[in-house]
Amino acid sequence: MTVVDDGKVVVWDLHTRTEAAVLAGPGGGIQNAQVSPDGTTLYTSAVGGVLLA
Repeated sequence: MTVVDDGKVVVWDLHTRTEAAVLAGPGGGIQNAQVSPDGTTLYTSAVGGVLLA
């Protein structure tokens, strides 16, 4: 997974080395992105305390 400066999170397919999905993150600049232990949820946090699941 890659966090891009324009507020998007790019999820990569490691087998094909291509983008699997491009997801909109919270406004204000993403500070962190993490995947839940079971791999079903992506969490992003942004400047100002915005958290998206």
